[in-house]
Amino acid sequence: MVEAFGGSADLSGMNGTGGLFIQDVVHQAFVAVDEKGTEAAAATAVIVGETSAPPPATLTIDRPFVFAIIDRATGATLFIGRVLDPTS
Repeated sequence: MVEAFGGSADLSGMNGTGGLFIQDVVHQAFVAVDEKGTEAAAATAVIVGETSAPPPATLTIDRPFVFAIIDRATGATLFIGRVLDPTS
């Protein structure tokens, strides 16, 4: 699995031309248990970069916001969330 994280990775099946590699994998899980029951959610993101990727854009988030992750193929809403305090 180490090869996928380097410049010699062959992820050409994703874009047809190659030049992609995995930059990072992020997983976050949430579980809350109380007398009413259990609530759980999990998400994993695989960040793919190009071997000659441009510098990342700067994004300043300084107020609460709502976000949604939508499947482009089906239009289905996969996740909806809100960030009340972006400084935490």
